[in-house]
Amino acid sequence: MYTYNSQFKTANVIIHASSKEVSYPEHWGPLSIKCAFKGKEFYRVNNCNYAVADENYLVINDGNHYSSYIDSIAEVESFTINFSQSFVKEFMESANETDEALLANFRNFDNNNNVEIIERLYLHDDSVGPVIFRMLQLTEEDFDGNEGQIEELYFLLLERLLHKQKATLNEVSRIQAVKKSTQIELYKRLYRAKDYIDSCYEEEITIQHLATVCWLNQSYFLRQFKKYFRISPLQYIISKRMEAAKRMLEKDAFMPISEVCTQVGYSDISSFSKLFKGFYNSSPEKFRMLHHNKIVNPV
Repeated sequence: MYTYNSQFKTANVIIHASSKEVSYPEHWGPLSIKCAFKGKEFYRVNNCNYAVADENYLVINDGNHYSSYIDSIAEVESFTINFSQSFVKEFMESANETDEALLANFRNFDNNNNVEIIERLYLHDDSVGPVIFRMLQLTEEDFDGNEGQIEELYFLLLERLLHKQKATLNEVSRIQAVKKSTQIELYKRLYRAKDYIDSCYEEEITIQHLATVCWLNQSYFLRQFKKYFRISPLQYIISKRMEAAKRMLEKDAFMPISEVCTQVGYSDISSFSKLFKGFYNSSPEKFRMLHHNKIVNPV
């Protein structure tokens, strides 16, 4: 374990592998970006579950302990970019001299002037995303031959990640609280609940469990979630399930509606159909028929 930890503390490490079934027990990790493609990899960090898939990535801070697993019919591509402690220290010392504006928010956020990113699921965007995908491409082509380019991209990636956090801290300011530290903490906790729903919407989710996940009492959690996201937790769960059902119906022309119903977390097909029609003004059967007819007979 010492060799494993010391390696990640002194050297940037990229892990790129594919698997249908693999499980990693809880372990220490450095600051890292977790990606998964062609399926999902599930992480458990601080009592919260995160599903990492094609559209998003997870940031885990240095020093956290977490576990992960893949359980899939098809191969899932796992891609992790680890930032060593020595690299982050060097970057921050350099940025301290050249980019005061970049670090201003992080001095307020972390009294030790360390890099601490708000841990949550982030959607791939046009800032951080292209750097991640370029690093992925270079590791697929020839890692040793592209080592110099990858090293340069490490600097660019951490810089863009910090700039993205400036935007995230602007989101934090929407939280009504006297102290900035209270705003940040509540933001983190509300996103823990949101990310849990995004990752586990097909499971039975109670308000009590969501409140436990984000360490808030139920009434306060309900009030603050709806206030910040402008939707109740229950309605957000339903919306995620309906979005997932819509994707399934668009992708598969033959999956039984009962199977779609079950896979998005419902046992009663009548209730599921009623909810789906409320979202898309069409029954699941009719929606799928119209969608696939358009593909076969485009206008």
